Amino acid sequence: MMTKITPLVMILIGGYAAYKGSFEYGLWINKGPGGGFLPAVMGLLLIITSLLALLKKEVRVAYQRKNFAPVFAVFIVLLFIKYLGMMIACCLFIIAWLKYLEQYSLGRASAIGVGTTVAIYLIFKVWLNVPLPTGMLGT
Repeated sequence: MMTKITPLVMILIGGYAAYKGSFEYGLWINKGPGGGFLPAVMGLLLIITSLLALLKKEVRVAYQRKNFAPVFAVFIVLLFIKYLGMMIACCLFIIAWLKYLEQYSLGRASAIGVGTTVAIYLIFKVWLNVPLPTGMLGT
């Protein structure tokens, strides 16, 4: 029964996100997606995947330290965004993830991290003109 609690909670969270996105934030505005489009889509995906998890046969998983790496990585990136800004935090995160968890060479991890960061910058900052968090350093 305990393995069913998490999917049930996720279904409720997904339903809340889908509702807020669809009815309060505006799903579609002026012939384009509104502020609620992404929350609504993510909420529906969360509901679908949680329903699949409910139907799945119970499997015992041995917890290992590396299984918690994504959780800790998110907290560290959020902290880095506050102090270093979005671009530097994303670049460092990608490099560290590829180097230490995926076992890429430092050169390859750095090339991918810098390339991805440049792509994110060009798409969101230059092309879409989205304001990104700059952090205390103003980057």
